[in-house]
Amino acid sequence: MRKLVTALILLTLSSSALAQEDKPIPSYFRIDQDYLLGTQLWAGATYPLSSKVGLATGVFIVENSPSVTTDAAGGSRMKNSWYGEFDLGPSLTLGPVSLTPMAGIGFDWADRRAVALNVPQLYTIVSFHKIYFESWVWTLLFSPFKNPIASDYIHTRDWVLYKLNDTIGIGPQIEYTYNMNTRGSGMKGTVGMPLGAHIELAFGAGNSLGLFAGYELMKAVRNAAGGNAAEGRITFVHNF
Repeated sequence: MRKLVTALILLTLSSSALAQEDKPIPSYFRIDQDYLLGTQLWAGATYPLSSKVGLATGVFIVENSPSVTTDAAGGSRMKNSWYGEFDLGPSLTLGPVSLTPMAGIGFDWADRRAVALNVPQLYTIVSFHKIYFESWVWTLLFSPFKNPIASDYIHTRDWVLYKLNDTIGIGPQIEYTYNMNTRGSGMKGTVGMPLGAHIELAFGAGNSLGLFAGYELMKAVRNAAGGNAAEGRITFVHNF
């Protein structure tokens, strides 16, 4: 009997260890298309270090990103780059609150060089049964790589959703972009502040579809767009 009990205990411990090993790493794949950068591809994974701490990693790919090239006359001009970014940072979970500070470096694959730092970044999520809040903060720094055209800027986006049911949530969203120098647009200060509505839809198993439609509050930005004030984003996310 003692041998049987010992064997059962060992089998249980072995099964538990295998279950832990087989547990998938939380990860996601995301597609965005928006007014800010056009079409973007994202992927990321968070490696658990404990029940409350993880190591978050992410990649970000976009073609419509400011970069510089030299023309035949030896001058500099803007171009769209093949931009790829790698981000890394701790993920902290405290009850309904998740905080993920990250640092990233961006590369222009066409020019085969590093072109930007995205640091600091901070992602904040607060999730309750009916209320969901998410905030992003980016700090894009092109100046460390002596880019004479692209402006260093801070971008933030914040939204609150009320969950009507398990399928749909809706609420307000505001975004803000601030140029820290005069390269690129030649304009220092606030260069974008759309305010609008965000709708989040369950879109199949593990999927969500986000829709943001906003009105640009900055008159100078509206004028530069020929008086058009509409700005928005479509987001698809699959969580593994």
